Parts: sequence; C-alpha cells; structure tokens
Amino acid sequence: FTFSLEKKPELVLFDSDSRLLGIVRHDKSKEEWEYQLTHSSDFLPRYEAVKHLGEAAKETSTEAILAKALDDPFWKIRQEALFQFSGREKPRNSAVETQVKNLVARDSHPKVRAEALLLLETWGGEKYKKEIAKALDDSSYAVVATAIGSLAKVNPKGMGAVLQRFRNVINEPVAAAIGDYWGDHPSSAHLDWFIETLQQLSPTGSYTLLQAFGKYLIRTDAASQKKGISFLEQMA
Repeated sequence: FTFSLEKKPELVLFDSDSRLLGIVRHDKSKEEWEYQLTHSSDFLPRYEAVKHLGEAAKETSTEAILAKALDDPFWKIRQEALFQFSGREKPRNSAVETQVKNLVARDSHPKVRAEALLLLETWGGEKYKKEIAKALDDSSYAVVATAIGSLAKVNPKGMGAVLQRFRNVINEPVAAAIGDYWGDHPSSAHLDWFIETLQQLSPTGSYTLLQAFGKYLIRTDAASQKKGISFLEQMA
C-alpha cells in the first residue's frame, strides 16, 4: 500500500497497539527514533526507541537523548537506558554521571538501582566505591547482591566484613553473590556455608548457587572436595 502525504510524517507507528503476532521491521533514522522516544505516550515504542538509539553511533546528541530516558516515568525505560549506556565510554557530560548516582540512591525501582550500580562498575568501580558500599544498606536484596558483586571486583581483599554481614541471609541473589566470591577465593572454612545454604534455598536458588559451588570444589583442597562430592551425591 502506498499513501501520498503533503509532507514527511514526524512519527509513524505500524501496529501501534502491538496487537499483531509477528516481527515488524521498520528502518528509521536516528532523528526518527529520538522523536519516537520523546513523543510517544506508549511503553513499547519508547522502549524500542531506547534500544535502537543505544545501537546508534556514539554521538553527543544520542548521549543527551538517552540521558532524558533516565527520567522516564516507567522503570523499564530507565533500566534499558542505563543498560545502553553500559556499552559506551563514560559520558562527556558530568550531569549524566550525577544522574546515574542519583538513580543508585533514590530510584523507586530496585532493578533500576541495581542497573545503575552495574553502570558505575563499568565506568570504573574504584571511583564509585562510596556509592557502591552505601548500596549495601538498600531495602532490596537484589540491589545488595549487586553491590556485593561490584565490591568484590573493586576491592576483593577487603570483603571480609561484608561477607560476614550477609552470610546468614537466606536470599537467592545474595547467596549467589557470596558463593561466586568464595568460588573465586576458596577456603575449607566455606564448605559448611555452601552445604547449609544450599539446603535452605528454594530449588531455583539452589540451582544458581550450585554453579558457584562447582567452581569452589574445583579449586578447594582435597578433603573439602571429598566432603562436597558426598553432599552432591545425597542431593542428587
């Protein structure tokens, strides 16, 4: 179908209500994606615009429009904008850096706070160690687990107090973060923690932690390996 128009439209949304079962391929310019992000009132068109803009050239103008998406009223848009920034160099505009640090501290959704933490880590976690450490007090264990993982990369030798604080928390993301660290820094003293925690987590949480436990067993001493293998046989 071909339609004659008096001028080029600023925004075209095919199947704007997303009712059709299928894949829509609609090539648009960077300017059209920017217009779609700032003028569409629906979630999916804005979400698709953020994804496409993240794949566009790393221009200052694209950086500015993605920064606007960090203020979007819907949390998933903010999370996706943060993710798209992670594939870029640190922004030239320091206001974006401040914006991301504010999202870590004050965003209403835990997945946005966690994504913002990961972005600070990619920008050089050592510089943001204060913000990452403060996230250990977050109300969401998902954010706490992200902070544990980030701190383990920033300051792996200074994790003793952090791990001691959260080692008795029976929560899947937190247990996975602690288990991953101890898998990289094994000690026979950690074996009992793995066994006790695996027995208390849900099946999904146990499955995730088993990946770290396997890494731990490969690297630990022979006596711990023997005991750990016996536990795995019972679990199986």
